[in-house]
Amino acid sequence: MGQEKIVIIGGGVSAMTAALYLTEQRDWQQHRTITVYQQGWRLGGKGASGRNTARGQRIEEHGLHVWFGAYVNSFKTIETVYTQLQRPVDSPLSTWQQALKPHSFIALEEYINEQWQTWPIDFPLLPGNPAEGSLDITPWDFIKMTLAWLKKWILDLQLAAKKANKNIKLSTKKSRDQSLLRHLHQQIADLVDDTEETWQHFADDIKQYSSEIASTPSLLISKLNQFAHADNTLKPQVQEKKDGLVIWYIVRKLKRWLNSEMIELLDNNAQLRRLYICADLAIAMLVGLVKDKVYRDRFGVINKFDFRKWLIRNGANEHYSASSAPIRGFYDLVFAYADGDISKPNVEAGVASLAMLRIALCYRGGVMWKM
Repeated sequence: MGQEKIVIIGGGVSAMTAALYLTEQRDWQQHRTITVYQQGWRLGGKGASGRNTARGQRIEEHGLHVWFGAYVNSFKTIETVYTQLQRPVDSPLSTWQQALKPHSFIALEEYINEQWQTWPIDFPLLPGNPAEGSLDITPWDFIKMTLAWLKKWILDLQLAAKKANKNIKLSTKKSRDQSLLRHLHQQIADLVDDTEETWQHFADDIKQYSSEIASTPSLLISKLNQFAHADNTLKPQVQEKKDGLVIWYIVRKLKRWLNSEMIELLDNNAQLRRLYICADLAIAMLVGLVKDKVYRDRFGVINKFDFRKWLIRNGANEHYSASSAPIRGFYDLVFAYADGDISKPNVEAGVASLAMLRIALCYRGGVMWKM
């Protein structure tokens, strides 16, 4: 049997990745011949760039020269290439860590009161090699990660509400909702060594079957995080449905508190508005992941919805959050407009949710890496 003849059209990242993996077999030359056809002399496709010496060595690009820190497969590929090349230490870009640099600062633009305002976001640098990361995490893992972020935002929002003399006392009176809080208490009671006064009142109300269970936003989100990480929580076929209802109830209660106490403070306070948007989007995401049973049926089950419409369907504030800079930025990032018309945004909710969560929660090193 003769050699297999393979032709690769184009020299972009996908083409070069295919070529790399087709040549991984030790004696591949005995089994196939591979020819790459590339228009022009420069490989890389949208990842190719050069410098214009006539214009002060200005970089001239074909596309965005950024990898996200969650691009596990891309980093595995580039690490494989550099390992096989064994470039001399004194050569330019001798390691992939010299070819790509972690980047954590992102600036979004908001159009507020007929002018553009910069929204700076500085992501933390996380330890680890992105080539050794993993995207193999469950929707429940995403729920737990999102709750951790929501805890930070709610704590900051409660502090701002307290300074503005807003109400931070919450109560639960309906028997159905009280049963969910009792379930939460049962799951974490043995884990909590907490002398905080609000927790003591909360626990006493539950134990005494009071007509009203008192809490605060910070208490609910802090205990919900402990609940989500408890060994007996979120286990398939055990209390999964009731556990999901606990999360669904509490985040929706936090949403009602945000709307009743914080909305009127947002227009004159950019920092508070941005905190609200982050918390509101996280809550809408959590509600959707639970209500639409994404935890059970995976992200594909919500691909029948446009992402923005899905967020609104799950309670995202249409004025502040659904068209906010983070959401608009994602649509722009993936060119998610029918026929390029920005008045026709359209991206599948499951695809967008999974991508955004992976980008924000699964990166190693920097949230972005610049070539």
